[in-house]
Amino acid sequence: MARKLELVKMFSGGKVTIPRSIRKMLRLQDGDYLAVTVDENKSKIIYFQVSIKPAKP
Repeated sequence: MARKLELVKMFSGGKVTIPRSIRKMLRLQDGDYLAVTVDENKSKIIYFQVSIKPAKP
């Protein structure tokens, strides 16, 4: 599958909006968490969807 680049704008405080097409493809919803890392060899940001559950006492 050919990858299509999407333009993302940086807002105040480092906030970014993930384009709708990518949110739909990844099935992201409000409140989801993403872990972010930088792949220096390829000059891109990589997002990892993570599941965070409350700690049990």
